[in-house]
Amino acid sequence: MKKQPLKEIFKKIGGHKLNESTWENRKFGEPLPTMADYKKAHENVTEEKLNEVDYTKVVVPAQVKRWMGKFVEAVKEANLNKVKRIAVLFAVVKALGISQQELTQYVQRIKREV
Repeated sequence: MKKQPLKEIFKKIGGHKLNESTWENRKFGEPLPTMADYKKAHENVTEEKLNEVDYTKVVVPAQVKRWMGKFVEAVKEANLNKVKRIAVLFAVVKALGISQQELTQYVQRIKREV
């Protein structure tokens, strides 16, 4: 195997797109960015990405969509009381293997959309 200089390997993996500092507009004498500054900048980016998703326009595979429709209709036609609806929801969440933390995140995203 031929040895490649580190710069070439770095360019192959997309290193040319990385900047050592994202605070290029910092003026002389201003304090250097802290870890809190980087965390705050990262949080803003992730919040923007989360808000971009429109869950009503997400394409679900046809077979899943068909079975999901049948499932929802069956639950509606059964006229289940609150405890039984929660039991059904519990079974679905458990079958999907969703953790409590993930479920909380999903509920928050759904609340924003509804």
